[in-house]
Amino acid sequence: MTGGSEALGRVQRGVPFRTAYRNVAGALNTLSSPDAPEALSVYRTDGTPGQGRPDAIRDQLADHATWTEQ
Repeated sequence: MTGGSEALGRVQRGVPFRTAYRNVAGALNTLSSPDAPEALSVYRTDGTPGQGRPDAIRDQLADHATWTEQ
């Protein structure tokens, strides 16, 4: 999670997505481990670490079930 959260933090600061991940991949041995709240703070999308939304998943599944029954 350290590399992923570091890369996403760089993306939030304006670094292009692929550039951020490549740069972090090359620097993994030099990164320090953030504490859990800091690492999780970059994950803001439902379903990512620390952002569990089983209710949203249930709603999506219900929508898909309705669509497939038509």
